Amino acid sequence: MLGVIQAEGVNARTFLQGQLSCDMKTVTPEKTCLGAYCDIKGRVQNIFQVIALDETHFLLLAQKDTIAHSVALLSKYARFSKVNMTDVSMQYVSHVWSELFAAPALTRIKQGLPMIYPQTQGLFLPHPLNLVALNAISFNKGCYLGQEIVARTQFRGKVKKHAVYVQAQQQNTPEMGHFIDATQPQWGEWVEVIEVAPNNYAGLAIMADDYFLQTPEYVFSSPQGEYVAKQLFS
Repeated sequence: MLGVIQAEGVNARTFLQGQLSCDMKTVTPEKTCLGAYCDIKGRVQNIFQVIALDETHFLLLAQKDTIAHSVALLSKYARFSKVNMTDVSMQYVSHVWSELFAAPALTRIKQGLPMIYPQTQGLFLPHPLNLVALNAISFNKGCYLGQEIVARTQFRGKVKKHAVYVQAQQQNTPEMGHFIDATQPQWGEWVEVIEVAPNNYAGLAIMADDYFLQTPEYVFSSPQGEYVAKQLFS
């Protein structure tokens, strides 16, 4: 379920420009953007779809259970810019969003768009989540929280793992933020996972790129379950 944060104030755009990885200058009532909210270490605290209502009101869409935490973090700095950050989820509970975050979960996951949950806040860097490929990071906008780490990774680092689409058949329910199989940690860890049928799951998991050097699909199994992983972005 989606939650919604409202950023309100004459300096709202400027404030969000210094907090999110996307270029807020491109956001208009007709054009949204996807952006990561990182901490000082570059770890993703949330992923927002940003919608402009007008020049002083912006909506940040994210997974509902993460909203209170994000409001608390953003409000620490927003007050210096005279911007109010408010949980307005209840005002939009019946609103029919046409945006990508409102697509059915399985459709969104197959498209490679991750959501952050309380279990995964602060666990991942933007690059392994494919946020560059998803146009959620601007490298020309200037400084924002975590920008130094993100830029260093882009221009000096070698990213060797990325989120892929994984189908799983297993008895135990997978847990977000945990290894796909605790006995095989090299396989990677779940970013997001949903149940699509009894003992059948689909989700995004961060896995090593080496598994996909020869083929965009990798099949693996263990006593815990059987898995098919598909590369989303080359």
